[in-house]
Amino acid sequence: MSKDYDDSAWVSKRVLLSGEPSTPTELYLHYIDCRPPASTNIQGLIILIHGYPQTSYQFRHVITPLSLTGYRIIAPDYRGAGHSSRPRDGYNKMQMAADIHQLVTGHLKFRQPAHVVGHDIGGMIAHAYAVQFPSHTASVAWGECPLPGTQVYDEIVKNDRRVWHFDFHMQIDLPELLTQGRERIYIKHFYDRLCINARAITPKE
Repeated sequence: MSKDYDDSAWVSKRVLLSGEPSTPTELYLHYIDCRPPASTNIQGLIILIHGYPQTSYQFRHVITPLSLTGYRIIAPDYRGAGHSSRPRDGYNKMQMAADIHQLVTGHLKFRQPAHVVGHDIGGMIAHAYAVQFPSHTASVAWGECPLPGTQVYDEIVKNDRRVWHFDFHMQIDLPELLTQGRERIYIKHFYDRLCINARAITPKE
């Protein structure tokens, strides 16, 4: 099956940010790095933070077009997702945002303020990024997510049956035990139930 997006300028890497390799503390973060063409005027950095149950792959159709406008694009898989490590702890949004900040400023040595974009859970991480690192945030944008700590978030978590998985995922070990070996069935349920156009996602994807 041929790709319907251009990844010719992408560099995909996996870097150890903290912990000991091959232990529960290990944190490797995978990310896509797409630099703008040498002929363009450099506009800055855009960080794209995916939602749940997605990975950085969800941005495949926008990474290259954005880079062609002069932006360097960094699209990480946050901890626990995609090709990144799955440490036992550290899944609060402040820590997940700190992981990405460490990747961008510590590993990639990018010092200028970045445009931070998040979708779904990624929006919560984008907000946490801007709150913690305002001097490294040029702008922040998010979509399809209520922010934790707001009345809207509390109402949705309490009353909206579509987010039953919030409570489910907070249980220790049980979600993993019940979904192990059934990941495809479990994840497909979210896309079938919540997508406006589920047919846009091919069987291969």
